[in-house]
Amino acid sequence: MIFSDKFFYFALNGQDSLAIKRLTNDRHSVGMPSEGYQAENIRINRGTYTLTLDMNQRTWDIDAPIREYRISAFGSSVCNGEGADGHRGYAYMYGQQLADRYRLGQSPTPFEVSGVSIGGNSTVALLHRYDELTHDFGRYVIIGLSLGNEGIHGAKDQQAVFDQFHRNMLTLIDKCRRDGKVPVVMNNYTRGDYNLSDYGFVKQMNLDIHRWQVPSVNVLGAIDNGEGKWADGYMRDTFHQDTQGHREFMLAIPPSPTGARRTFLAPGSHHPVLWRRHPASLHRHTQGEGQQTGTAYDHQHKPRRSTTLHRARRNHPLQLGRRTGTLLIQSTADKQRHTL
Repeated sequence: MIFSDKFFYFALNGQDSLAIKRLTNDRHSVGMPSEGYQAENIRINRGTYTLTLDMNQRTWDIDAPIREYRISAFGSSVCNGEGADGHRGYAYMYGQQLADRYRLGQSPTPFEVSGVSIGGNSTVALLHRYDELTHDFGRYVIIGLSLGNEGIHGAKDQQAVFDQFHRNMLTLIDKCRRDGKVPVVMNNYTRGDYNLSDYGFVKQMNLDIHRWQVPSVNVLGAIDNGEGKWADGYMRDTFHQDTQGHREFMLAIPPSPTGARRTFLAPGSHHPVLWRRHPASLHRHTQGEGQQTGTAYDHQHKPRRSTTLHRARRNHPLQLGRRTGTLLIQSTADKQRHTL
């Protein structure tokens, strides 16, 4: 699922001495290194394409049908799976989950996830190589970036870094939509060296993303220790989470009504509806002899960071007093208790 290590270039008569490559300063033009041009190979994922080389205009092009159920993961190292075993990070895990659901008949939609991420990328880098996203020919896009790569930590002018990220993210979202793609934004997450100032900008950016008219995923809430750093037991290194941390990111993607985590609504799919398959129950809970009693809430699933709406009902009006208390959540699946 990581971005391809496959590159190509054109060669006249099949001779490397007559190679024609993409110019390093113009991603749509070509030149021959033998003639002194600064040029590079072209990276591309596996697939079947129609290539066009116009030597009169010294340009090249690539074309293929849009894959309606392809999700292109477009971002930096975390989106590329860095820190997870075998680079099988949250985007890969999400793709496997979608594929498993389709294989088991739990979903009619054959989604696939394709990697177009490169470690160290910022919003500036993604805008520079935006053509690699279009050349993946997917309908959906996961944008996975962070203020960390933008340079927020240790910046002399953190507000300028924040503003650049904000502005460029909106540009990326707009470009995706103008190209007929559906963008989904993974919001900013923690890092091992963030201080409280960095953390403040991360939280503010996530609030802004939440207000944008774009689907987003709360990965900050997945493994944040409350101070902007990785939670204990989830860090691979300062900049990346481990495999379990990637799994928590994947599980942060909001679940659908059928229990499958799906944020990509394909043509013909349905919007969320009330899900009654696994109701929860409320009952009185006694903490011990002489202890106060409270209301215990039983649910069969382990609580996650995604948003769930629960509706409680009783036979007569329920009055809530102005008191503080403890909400004890006990999962009937694993018998663990979670206190909020």
